[in-house]
Amino acid sequence: MRRDVLIALAIFTAIALLYTGLGFLPNRVFAPLDITRDFDAWKRDPNVRVRVSNRILSDVAVQFVPWDAEIVRLARAGEMPWRNQWAADGAPLFANPQTAMFSPFTWPRFVFGLRGWAITALLRLVVAMLMMYWLARVMRAAHAAALISGIVYGTSAFGICWLLYPHANVFAIVPGLAASSVMLACERSARNVLLVVLCAALATAGGHPETLFVSVIAIFALLVMECGGRAAALGRVAIAQLAGFLLLGAQLVPFAKLLLDSDARIARASGATLGFRWTALVAQIIPGFLGSPLRNEIDLTALLPIPENFTTRNLSFIGFVIMVAVVARSRGRAVVIALVAYLLALRLPFVTQAFQKVPILGWSAIEYWTVPFVLFASLAAGPALLELTGRRKGIAVAIAGALLMIGGLVVALPAARPLLTSTARSGIEHLQARGFLHQPAAVYEARLATYVASAGTTALKRAAIPGACWLVAGIALVTNRRRLLVAAALAELILFGIGFNPAIDRREIPGPPAIPRDGMIASNIEVFPSNLGTQYHVRDVNSYDVLTSAARIQAFLPAGYDRATHGFPAEPTAAQLAVLAKLGVRYYVAKSGVIEISRATLPPPRNDPPEWLGWGIATSIAGAVIAAASAGRGSRRGSTPNP
Repeated sequence: MRRDVLIALAIFTAIALLYTGLGFLPNRVFAPLDITRDFDAWKRDPNVRVRVSNRILSDVAVQFVPWDAEIVRLARAGEMPWRNQWAADGAPLFANPQTAMFSPFTWPRFVFGLRGWAITALLRLVVAMLMMYWLARVMRAAHAAALISGIVYGTSAFGICWLLYPHANVFAIVPGLAASSVMLACERSARNVLLVVLCAALATAGGHPETLFVSVIAIFALLVMECGGRAAALGRVAIAQLAGFLLLGAQLVPFAKLLLDSDARIARASGATLGFRWTALVAQIIPGFLGSPLRNEIDLTALLPIPENFTTRNLSFIGFVIMVAVVARSRGRAVVIALVAYLLALRLPFVTQAFQKVPILGWSAIEYWTVPFVLFASLAAGPALLELTGRRKGIAVAIAGALLMIGGLVVALPAARPLLTSTARSGIEHLQARGFLHQPAAVYEARLATYVASAGTTALKRAAIPGACWLVAGIALVTNRRRLLVAAALAELILFGIGFNPAIDRREIPGPPAIPRDGMIASNIEVFPSNLGTQYHVRDVNSYDVLTSAARIQAFLPAGYDRATHGFPAEPTAAQLAVLAKLGVRYYVAKSGVIEISRATLPPPRNDPPEWLGWGIATSIAGAVIAAASAGRGSRRGSTPNP
């Protein structure tokens, strides 16, 4: 292995350990499994708020961990994990890409259980940075510039906020797919064909088709620019990528059948546009301007007229100083693609409506166009940061940093507590008036001291520290100290995500709640989220899954089902309980306790293969044939990449 690659691997591993290292300590789990402590089924008093490590990462606890457990259980029993018998009428496992059971990133969790989460996260980060390093080198960036690009990509908000999600499986491989595609476009060879096929297959196995879909479109935009529109070059890349995608046909074809029948597809295609994402625009500069959902911080998302959570609004964050460098170096194909993708992700008026009317494009969330933005902005970041000059730019960045740092420190100081307390009371009254807060005023008054302390911590982490990085970067730019500039820029980005994915003590994981197991249940998402039943072998009529069919959701609606939360009312009416009883529900887990509503004891669903599996297997075979045929066509040289 070349020396520069070994250096890159060592640096990337060290950085990845900054985020995941605590997860390897004894009695630690790199997953926010303490989240269940704040669900009403575990609390004696529903008015008590239990502060957890990171409440926005609830999908890890209520989806991915239960899915892992059921896949492993079925495999150990000698069965193929086709379906989840504890969710709905047999929710899909094999045909659900988000289980990511074919992704090597997921396998450590199957082998090591909860300890595998730290391994998975470490691998994702290291591979993501290495893949971006590879892409930058293919595009003829210098070693130092490629290192910076790799770090920016791996530690970007998208890479860190989705680190425990299947999005990260795809995100880690996408730069490799771009690099291998450029190589194949420039030189036809069996090696390059197989690299494209392998990267396409690994990205597909990652489990998040939307991330891959928008990335492939952006990669072909790059290839069109690189190849000058040469059809032969584009064609061989398209065929190799298609072969890689089709290798996963055994999963993708049954998934397509489920998607066509799903309620989510209909809802997205007909859903109203939420409007311009101004929060994402602000978060590109100051990602913590509304706080964060961490245990020791405050999250003011509820104050927004159109709530957009911390992860969603910060997806495109690559560091303010780095963004200044990328924009200053506005030339280059990567920057053009990045900026176009960023504008799309902002939900610009008219553009979003046009996208929703395009078949297939309209099914995906437009916010995922942040993926190609981060991909190509990171690619441009290394050269841009090393080339950044300008005394005036440095002075402006330094002044902005000083102001932000001072503002953060002022809020964090004890002298600001009275003002923060008064502001918090006004905010609580505002949220109560808008219907976002439903507890008595005394409940929030008791929490006021915690809110104020959290606001001080938030100001320190999300304003004072980034401001200090800007100040140092500005001074470095004015004095032409290149290494200091790079260090300050990367520090701003890396410090943003440290601690976002928690490593919790195993003692913080609660045991099973007092839920009956001798019949089907239904519940509210804040009481007992549906997929948690899988973890405790409790069968739930519902499934927290976007692949739930439109027909099943229609049957749920008379029972008060909420499409937005994927759950039923906290306290259902008698009429709603009667509807659920007809669906075979025996117990309703309400906020006030467990209600028995029928004597039904339906047998569990069969673990049958999904529909269209035969067509899927045929598709996988076709993918293998196409890959072999493409690789066997020999080698023919073309042009070299031109960044």
